[in-house]
Amino acid sequence: MVAFDIGPAAQPDGMAPAAIGATDDRSGGIDLRDAVGSPSACADRTTTPRLIPPQDSVTLPILMYHHIKQLPPKASATWRNLTVSPQAFEAQLRYLAEQGYHTIYFSELIAYFNAGASLPEKPIILTFDDGWIDHYTVVYPLLQKYCMVGTFFPPVNWVENGNGKQVISWEMIEEMSRGGMEFGSHTLNHHLLTGQTEKQIMAQLVDSKAALEQHTGKPVVVFAYPGGGHNALAVSLTAKAGYEAAVGIMAGVEQTRDDLFLLHRITVPYSDDLKTFAARIRSKRPPPFLPGSSLWPDPRSELADR
Repeated sequence: MVAFDIGPAAQPDGMAPAAIGATDDRSGGIDLRDAVGSPSACADRTTTPRLIPPQDSVTLPILMYHHIKQLPPKASATWRNLTVSPQAFEAQLRYLAEQGYHTIYFSELIAYFNAGASLPEKPIILTFDDGWIDHYTVVYPLLQKYCMVGTFFPPVNWVENGNGKQVISWEMIEEMSRGGMEFGSHTLNHHLLTGQTEKQIMAQLVDSKAALEQHTGKPVVVFAYPGGGHNALAVSLTAKAGYEAAVGIMAGVEQTRDDLFLLHRITVPYSDDLKTFAARIRSKRPPPFLPGSSLWPDPRSELADR
């Protein structure tokens, strides 16, 4: 996606916003009030089978989500590439659990490569970009329901300037962090780092990291390049700013020690049924976000400036 500032809520193709509740258009009718399981009901993550480190590479799908909400039948290709329905998302979580996948943090992947730590068998990372409100109202309770963890990348200024209706608030971030979710930086305002000066890039990297660490009380070790845009300067400054890993939108499931700042991700579109989803996360060469495109489409014709 491209750089824009937060403003009034945008809905695809004329969709009207709905009030947030136990069931709304974002939850797709799924009643989430009883979805959150108690931590004691979840197995101790340290008891799962472990891989033997060290390795220079690991097969580890990193899934990329944005909106988790219902779309109208005539939603555009842009929205369908950026969105998964709540029902499909829950079905995907259920499939991952049944197939023995174990969700992990980026901090665990970093420790695997850099400190010889072990990973569970069939590791997978779930990422959620841009801090949309459905990350709190839909994603968070469903992850807890299935005893899973995720990594969230909210642009800090969107959180600061929001009202907790379109984008998650600091209070929500703090609650999710206490609930076992991981947070990474996505800059201050989602501006592409390419084309910015070194001083501007460092401000985006350092200030967003500091704000997230202040509110979560935890180190922020991973960064997501807005729009997937990066160059040699952006990559080097990301490391200089204190991050230990970074993701873009390069498709793939093989993660390597040498590419910790260029980790691959797999986008999950609205059209995926479970068979397609399963094939996507197993493929050694999953399709890119958009065929023939290395960056996000420009959504400004369809999304209000934010």
